[in-house]
Amino acid sequence: AGVPRGTYTSKINGPEFGTATVPGGIVEAGSGIHLRDIVLSSGGSVGGRVIDTDTGEPVFGARISVVQGMTRFVKDESAGRIPRSTKVTDSNGGFSIDGLKSGSLTLRIHHVEYLQMEVSVDPGDAGAEDLEIAIERGATIHGEVLNADGEPRPNMNVFLRGGAGDSDNKQARTSKNGKRAEQPP
Repeated sequence: AGVPRGTYTSKINGPEFGTATVPGGIVEAGSGIHLRDIVLSSGGSVGGRVIDTDTGEPVFGARISVVQGMTRFVKDESAGRIPRSTKVTDSNGGFSIDGLKSGSLTLRIHHVEYLQMEVSVDPGDAGAEDLEIAIERGATIHGEVLNADGEPRPNMNVFLRGGAGDSDNKQARTSKNGKRAEQPP
């Protein structure tokens, strides 16, 4: 059971490492292929830009979280730091999350003015560091919460249930002066 002749790209990964890719391995009949010495990095990366679906403009201040949390990161005691499972997009909508184990993971994108969404990505895949994630601006609901005397009520919980699915439920809180609902961070 050998390998048919041809040109191959080899991918090497493990649960505590990023993926190493070695292109251009040529196999001829009756010969083998030597991949050379390969040094595996301690984790892969995902990154890219978050943009507005309608305008294509970058979205500043979006939170990008690894849904699986710290379990998706490589343990690297030599780095002297703990990686963060949440990053915030810069003024160009850019973000980068490093030190990830190979294998599929889920990113959650959240911004107070946009609909939350999730995307699946594998840090070992080509393009995992050049993602372009388009998010849709959400609508707002306005109003006041008043007591029986018509006075605004501060710090009241406001729940919104329904929408297209069970996951569309939202919660907000009225401001300190009771005039408007604010979504908690």
